Amino acid sequence: RFGTPHYAALCPWAVATNNSMGSNEPKQNCTFLSRPSPGSNEGVAAWTSQVVMNHLRVEQTSCNFLIDYGYNTINLTSIIQPHLEGRQARFHWAAPSKFECRAVDRCYENEGGFDNNKARPRNGPVPTDKTGGGRFGDRKGVGARFDFSRVPSYRHAFVKVLESDHLNAINYVELRQRLWGFQEEIGFACSLGKLFPSLSMDASRYEPRLFTDILPALQDEHSLVIALYIRTGQVDRQSYREEKGLEGDVEDTMRQGATRVNTKQNVDCALALEKEVLALEPLPKRIVWLVVSDSNAAKHYIQSNYGN
Repeated sequence: RFGTPHYAALCPWAVATNNSMGSNEPKQNCTFLSRPSPGSNEGVAAWTSQVVMNHLRVEQTSCNFLIDYGYNTINLTSIIQPHLEGRQARFHWAAPSKFECRAVDRCYENEGGFDNNKARPRNGPVPTDKTGGGRFGDRKGVGARFDFSRVPSYRHAFVKVLESDHLNAINYVELRQRLWGFQEEIGFACSLGKLFPSLSMDASRYEPRLFTDILPALQDEHSLVIALYIRTGQVDRQSYREEKGLEGDVEDTMRQGATRVNTKQNVDCALALEKEVLALEPLPKRIVWLVVSDSNAAKHYIQSNYGN
């Protein structure tokens, strides 16, 4: 947890840095904005990876850092909270409502959608585009103004064909040189712990059992907790229909090929992990599965078949 001695020992680069978020040095008159592309159908997983990558870039500067989930859309602070009090108030990343990122104000928005894994080493912001917004991480390497080390895409860390983004030490040499004590294996967690120290109490309106049942079960140190992330494309298919003005919902059942295959793969993996852990001592008090999916059919199937 950010602010504890344990966090400082694991994430020294996030505690003592030369940027506006971790030092008392005057801030440069510049701002980086992390915002999803309005034309993208990606979701929270891609957005989270983007935020961390941009945070690691900002840590190499003295600029401000602002985050939102799209222009005039979801109010992030109704779900997650930045630091609001005391010395940590300078970590307040919440972008103002309807915030416009203008290059004339030295505001730069990430270029290339969610995960610009093609950004080259030491790329920086480029001049204004036709919409008036600045960008950073330009693919052509022109107009560099900030001396960034390349930040591999966390989202693609285990994608076989994207070796330059894997969690291999060779891909993080420059970043380790720029951020003292940085470790690629836990860098993602360090960043999220610094940016998002706690959930907002208002988050319970989206999931009434969040604070009473779900989080206590996940945080029980005596339980074995396994997360199952099952993406079936259900939301993508429904989004496509809405964009085309088609009526009705896409059928969401276990008969759908992607739903069936992805669910079985995740369940088989979770059961295999359980078997490994149960062969060791001491035994967990209970086993908890956190099921995250874009398919209600998949979630209901798992709950009805493995929920006891």
